[in-house]
Amino acid sequence: MKPNRILPFAILILALLLAAQAGANSPLRGKSRVAASANSPLTVPRYSIFEQTLTWPSSGYQNPWEQVAVTMTLTSPSNQQVTVGGFYYDANTWKARFAPAEIGDWSWQAVLSDGTNGTSASGSFTVVDSTWPGFVRQNPTNPYRWVFDNGAPYNPIGIGDCIASDLLGWGFDGEFRRPGDEQGWRTDIDTYMSAYSGAGVNLFRWSVNNCAFNLYQTIATTGNVYLVPEGQAGDQLVQKLRQHGFRTYMTIFGSPPFPQSPTPQQLAAIERYVKYVVDRYGASVDFWELMNESNVSSDWYTQVATYLRSIDSYHHLISTSNPQPALSVIDINSPHWYQREDEFTSDSVTWDNFAGWKAHGKPTIVGEQGNSVQNWDDRSALRMRLRSWTAFFAEGVFIFWNTSFAKDYHNSGAANIYLGPEERGYLRVLQDFTRDFDPQAVTTTLTVSRPDLVRGYALTSPTTYAAYLHSYTNHSTPTSGVSVTVAPQAAGTATWLSPATGQVLATLQVAAGTQQLTVPDFITDVALKISNLPPPSPTPTSCALPFVDIAGNVFYRAIQQLYCQGVVNGTDATHFSPSGTSTRGQFAKVVVLGFGLPLSTPTGGTQSFSDVPPSYFAYAYIETGYQQGILSGFDQATCQSSGATFPCYLPNRAITRGQLTKLVAGAAHYILVTPGTPSFSDVPPSNVFFAYIETARQHEAVGGYPDGTFRPNNNIRRDEMAQIVYRAVQR
Repeated sequence: MKPNRILPFAILILALLLAAQAGANSPLRGKSRVAASANSPLTVPRYSIFEQTLTWPSSGYQNPWEQVAVTMTLTSPSNQQVTVGGFYYDANTWKARFAPAEIGDWSWQAVLSDGTNGTSASGSFTVVDSTWPGFVRQNPTNPYRWVFDNGAPYNPIGIGDCIASDLLGWGFDGEFRRPGDEQGWRTDIDTYMSAYSGAGVNLFRWSVNNCAFNLYQTIATTGNVYLVPEGQAGDQLVQKLRQHGFRTYMTIFGSPPFPQSPTPQQLAAIERYVKYVVDRYGASVDFWELMNESNVSSDWYTQVATYLRSIDSYHHLISTSNPQPALSVIDINSPHWYQREDEFTSDSVTWDNFAGWKAHGKPTIVGEQGNSVQNWDDRSALRMRLRSWTAFFAEGVFIFWNTSFAKDYHNSGAANIYLGPEERGYLRVLQDFTRDFDPQAVTTTLTVSRPDLVRGYALTSPTTYAAYLHSYTNHSTPTSGVSVTVAPQAAGTATWLSPATGQVLATLQVAAGTQQLTVPDFITDVALKISNLPPPSPTPTSCALPFVDIAGNVFYRAIQQLYCQGVVNGTDATHFSPSGTSTRGQFAKVVVLGFGLPLSTPTGGTQSFSDVPPSYFAYAYIETGYQQGILSGFDQATCQSSGATFPCYLPNRAITRGQLTKLVAGAAHYILVTPGTPSFSDVPPSNVFFAYIETARQHEAVGGYPDGTFRPNNNIRRDEMAQIVYRAVQR
């Protein structure tokens, strides 16, 4: 299920525009070839998206999606060929995308044709290594767990949500709504994704046409027609998801067309849409789901899944809902589960469910998980914690249907789940526990000395042993006097911790083999890890960049780090526009996100500035900065001369270097200094920004120009803004 609303996944697009022009205004008259040219060889980070854009007149076609075909054939360094399809993008524009896995020199040829006329282009690029670990794969040593292409473990915790086609209005940290308020609390995509990725959520279910925008207008035997703005919104969605570290679980159909024994012509129409989805998004997603909570004939599943597998060069696994684990063409069991169970049974219900789901010998990803009756109650966060930890030990995965715009969403069957700060804190502890967990771990029996009080679950591998215990009769006072019999395969450090807080309760060195350990006193639940591995590596903060205009930029690292953390964005999918200016509204968002300030807004939906209503994109950031004493408005005279009503903020006015430095110094809580000798010739002690600039310079957050000036009245460049915020945050 799911409530109201609909949204962009972060792909790393390296765009090389190839313009193929035909004479006159008739589409595809004649044939021309435009080769790619560049001043330096094109390099593509491994697993990033190599994109080619073909320009050609489209006005003469009734259906440019199906009257024109694009294919791109690529030859790898080992001389293996792969062919991918392209798609109609917008007026006069077609695209083809590919995510290369092999390092070395590649060549490619793209062909656009309507069967009579066409154009082509060719070129080469070099794939270099990157930190991106590749696509998600089924673990070859344990079919119920996941690894990346590079062998690193992947322990998914997922969410799904309603997605608007403008990618705005994400439900986030709401409270109880006032009468008549249907929308609840909303935020922007970066705040939303930063919060959940920061909590360790790393999988997102994009359920097309299921409380999310549709991609097609018509699927018909006479021809399919797709939706241009929605297709581009999907591009932005997967780009944003990748930027924030999510993997994408894409549901292709909401309710599929021709569900019962489609004719060959109907099946062909279905397959054309499936091909469009694969061509457009296959390089970005990790899992396919055929449909949502629908049933079709067996031959529908078999024919469509077989076709999907035949055209997907990335070999993503396939699921469907309602689940069909008995079908050989379905790789993943993907049930939906909504329940408001007794909290004392949350672990056992979860364990028993996964035991049944795993009986088919296939991995289980619960595509929707949440409460029945209401999305939130005062014990739902605890139940979610117990379910989540048990699911990890049961070798299963949850995708929670996130409904966090308010705490009072009701549905007797599928009420979804509220994932606010408390819930995200619990997920963060779990992901810290599982990060770098040995992917060879399998379930094993755990003996508990007091089974009348405590249930326990365990995992074992050659390097790691783990256990999880739940006091299923008492959630209010400490449970004590319990021991467990464990059998680690290797000696190591045993660490007991609280799943509620992440607090370490006890540590000790243990030998390999069967032994009894005393469980420290705990309330509700406790976890144990025994490992001989080094501490987990730091969570990576860098990612490949989609921007084609910052190569060689002196502030490249600052832009990359802030982009990968969701603090800054491009001006479009492939451009950062480093020399462009930033507005006061844009900067408010950057400084609040960069310094991790908790968002706060006035009660009752009021506003502090006449020109920053709650509907303004940076409203929450400006109000947060204002309440923190970092941001301020203008005096009455300035407001009046600018055509605004006092008090005003003038959010669309460009911000200067001096203004930005003052705001950063405030956000960083620098103690102001005023040296006797000015550091910059154009910032004397009489300058209103003198103390802020000198203080920020002393902290190495800002610098001047080679001629000894600071130019405080110049509008700040976008790359300069990134550098100043990045350096201030680092210090």
